[in-house]
Amino acid sequence: IFQLATPPWEPWEVRYPGGQARVEERGPDGIRVTAHGPGGVVTLPVWTEHGLHIRMDGNDTTWNLTALGLMEVDVPAGSHKVELTWSVPGLDVAWWVMGVGLAALVALSWPGRWLTARRRKGAR
Repeated sequence: IFQLATPPWEPWEVRYPGGQARVEERGPDGIRVTAHGPGGVVTLPVWTEHGLHIRMDGNDTTWNLTALGLMEVDVPAGSHKVELTWSVPGLDVAWWVMGVGLAALVALSWPGRWLTARRRKGAR
């Protein structure tokens, strides 16, 4: 069973039958692959999940799913750059909600500090 779940190649190896492809750059927010060949399908070493975006030569492109759950991109003949980026879905909204919540917390705590300081002055 383990052999069925494990891809038959090394991690971060890109498959491009009939052509050459390799990972140029790998970082926390994506990978960049260069492919050169007669055209065909490039298999990227990434399992699909939400928040993934694929661009080829700077333009959004479509992708297909392999039997192992990896991503495939149809590449025309020639040299191309394929960029795969990922981001956490909803992260931008979460930052805004956190900022508004923090601002509300500060705004609501300020009158309480003013009242407490006023009471302390009156007690003396």
